[in-house]
Amino acid sequence: MISMNTARFSISHNVFDYLGLRQENRNARLSVAARDRCIAQHLPEAVKENELSFGEFDKIFAAQWLDETHIIVGTKCNKLAVQNIVTKKTFEIPMLTGSPDVIQPDKNCGIHSISINSNNTALVTGGDNPNSIGIYKLPSLEPLAIGEYHNDWMFSSTWVTDEVVATGSRDKCLAFWQVPHIKDADDVSCYDVVKPIQTIEGNKSLDKVRAMVYNPFSEHLVTIASNGYVHLWDVNNCTQVICNALPFLKENVCIAHEKSNLLYAVGSLSHVSLLETRTARAVGSLCSNDQGAGVRSVSFNDCIVTIGTGYGSLLFYDIRMNKLLQRNDGTTLQRKSGKGWLRKDSVYQEFFWDTECYPNAIYSHAYHPTTMKLLTAGGPLALGLYGNYAAYWD
Repeated sequence: MISMNTARFSISHNVFDYLGLRQENRNARLSVAARDRCIAQHLPEAVKENELSFGEFDKIFAAQWLDETHIIVGTKCNKLAVQNIVTKKTFEIPMLTGSPDVIQPDKNCGIHSISINSNNTALVTGGDNPNSIGIYKLPSLEPLAIGEYHNDWMFSSTWVTDEVVATGSRDKCLAFWQVPHIKDADDVSCYDVVKPIQTIEGNKSLDKVRAMVYNPFSEHLVTIASNGYVHLWDVNNCTQVICNALPFLKENVCIAHEKSNLLYAVGSLSHVSLLETRTARAVGSLCSNDQGAGVRSVSFNDCIVTIGTGYGSLLFYDIRMNKLLQRNDGTTLQRKSGKGWLRKDSVYQEFFWDTECYPNAIYSHAYHPTTMKLLTAGGPLALGLYGNYAAYWD
């Protein structure tokens, strides 16, 4: 008979208790939650920027990880492209075109949203017409459908289930789309034109939709409108549950949801507001270091709120400690976006040639869920400047 020594582990739920237990008991273990929290707190100071090149694209407004080595970006010049961050090879993905009788807007805002469902089988972004949505199969990125409904630019999207995605537009409407069944077609240029399965329109309190997120705990779709209001919608019957004024009314353009379902974070011109998920009421706020540049992207990584600003700063706010992360010398931990690429055209020569620095706004950022690499993307904040920036941090 083989006898086995079974060690009993002491589980600690914070780092300091764990360090104390390690002195008394070699079998002490740090809980998964505490480990993730420790990684999230120390990762920002440890990572190093690796810039990526996207040629002569203009302003990357949306960026996501496809897998550990591939990222996908959407640009102001309406380009959709995938890059292998190891080989640096870039592949442009054709934009989907819709019905010929649908009117193309005079101006194209480009791609502002890229959303991937939780089982990584489908991706939604903009179409060749910025009012429409393009639905692609993953991982092949074969086209599945073009969605037509909105009559103004589609700015935001989020998955409600793995088959249903919600979109919001400047037309003050919301739409819910069913992903068509995946076909094994030889002709990848053949795809469906689809309409939404449900819409929300004509709501007097809903202005132009800038950002949205889905809360699976409450089954609420949370939207941020350009008039400074946050709305909670019951996705089961498409009715409004809550409509609240945000504490800071100007340029609320991004929102994130904390996985433990305690908070939403909303980025505005000057602040990040923290909202309680049940009531959407503000319970705190953080003033951005880059005043006047706006908070352009925001996300949660465990207890850390990561903030991307219009002046190219990455800031990290610990919601448990209620303060920005600091270096050992007591200064605020702040990472800056790299040089990127800038087109020195006639606008640059006439208006910007004597300016020393053109910080690249961080319009989008995303953590890889397993490797903890951080993807950042954007471009020059000034309206007249044409350029792009992308990097991953590890």
